[in-house]
Amino acid sequence: MDKTCLFMINGLGLGNSTRCYAVMQHLVERGFRVHVLTSGNGLTFFRDKPIVESLTAMEAFFYSTKEGRISGWEKRC
Repeated sequence: MDKTCLFMINGLGLGNSTRCYAVMQHLVERGFRVHVLTSGNGLTFFRDKPIVESLTAMEAFFYSTKEGRISGWEKRC
């Protein structure tokens, strides 16, 4: 059975990318193939990582707020 994992990483800084990369390293040790879909700084960060089988650019998406909290389900105006 082929074990493949796609990471879709959003964010302006590198916090999400570095945390996901730590998980990726453990998955690769266990035989997973890793693919990354990201934007901005994430593209630069993952460009030279040999464990990443494919790196695909995407547009960054932004979170809206609802009742003072972050909401991934509301449209940004």
